[in-house]
Amino acid sequence: MADALLVAHDLGYLTEADIGLMRASEDADIRAAVNAIDTPSPLHEGGLVPVISYYEVGSALRREFAAIEADPREGVTPKRAAWLAREAKRRALSFWGAAIGDAIREGRLSADAEADFLADFVANHCRQAFAEGIRCAIESAARIEGFTAAAALYARYREVLLKFWRINDAELRKTLRVIFRRLYRLGIAELGALAQCQIGVYDLARPVSENMVATPELLEEARQMAAMIAADAELSAVLPVCLVFGSRLKGYGEEDADADLAVFVRAGTPYARMYEITDMLNTKLVHGMFRGAPLVFWLDHGEEGLRVHDFSDPQAGYAQSYCTHVLFGAVWAGEEAIVRHLREQLLLSYLRRTDIRVEDQNARMVWLCEMERDALLYRLLHYGYARFFPSRGGIETPFSFCIEGQSAFYDPGYRELASRLYLRRVFLPIAGQ
Repeated sequence: MADALLVAHDLGYLTEADIGLMRASEDADIRAAVNAIDTPSPLHEGGLVPVISYYEVGSALRREFAAIEADPREGVTPKRAAWLAREAKRRALSFWGAAIGDAIREGRLSADAEADFLADFVANHCRQAFAEGIRCAIESAARIEGFTAAAALYARYREVLLKFWRINDAELRKTLRVIFRRLYRLGIAELGALAQCQIGVYDLARPVSENMVATPELLEEARQMAAMIAADAELSAVLPVCLVFGSRLKGYGEEDADADLAVFVRAGTPYARMYEITDMLNTKLVHGMFRGAPLVFWLDHGEEGLRVHDFSDPQAGYAQSYCTHVLFGAVWAGEEAIVRHLREQLLLSYLRRTDIRVEDQNARMVWLCEMERDALLYRLLHYGYARFFPSRGGIETPFSFCIEGQSAFYDPGYRELASRLYLRRVFLPIAGQ
């Protein structure tokens, strides 16, 4: 709340009386916000480095990356720590990309400085920053000066981006995929350039079954997994059906991202076998594109067929009954007759029953909330939207960094797409209940 008040002040929404109340607040964070308003730091002025050179950018990124890698990040899981480190590096690259982009668009980047960024000796993280700068310059030109100016910048730097792609560095290519997709959505980059780099264009609003057309190898490997389960006597407690879900299926995952897999344990299997079954699944099903432990739905017999067992003490890797975003949002693989029977036995109760409660809440609303969160939060805000669409706005004020003002949440393009997804996937199911 204190951070939001800083932005509200930037936008002129706070009166002197409001600021007086903040000064008298018992909340230390709110009083600190008033102090920040009274004595803004130069960092909050939004000024960028006036002179850009490869040596300045390279030195700064080396220092920042070294500090990021030295941070112990205590109190979080290794996976979370790795994600935080990647995010910190992304923000550093974004900052210098914005600085380079302003220099390009305003004509402050000298020919010698540009040549340095394109030299063979340049570190790939500096190439990432320069490529980000090209994107920022083109998108800013489109927003401020119009399409013609943006197209001229793209024509000037198109071959630079393709040259960077041919370097075949994994992190650099991740950056370039985002750049080409965003510029394509802007109407600047042509499909031919994306085709040269084998970059697919996905529709975040379309059903996941359509995205599977672009990744048929996922479904084929899932079918092989299901067949392997059926043939393995040690896995007789597991149904030979696999669900494929996650970011790659929804269209926003990176090409090298792990695919997510879920399986079902047969109803009537003793719970005492949980750890034994977990060990077998993690040994036999973690390979190929499915590099993470599978999510497990433990089934019970219910009043109308099958139901997912809700563990009173949720176990890592085991789904609860409200994981509807997986059951209804995944692609099912296995023998057609087995898949059809399982879906009829398990899913129909989600559509028919209105009297079930989950954690003292109406179960149907919990199920729909999970589907909403998956469709809107994970699919779009989890960098899905920003990987495919250029910015159409945001909050740019001295203190907007406090609330991540450039987040897709504040972008009108995001809100338009999110509204369409909400109407299609959440509102209409609620209206029809």
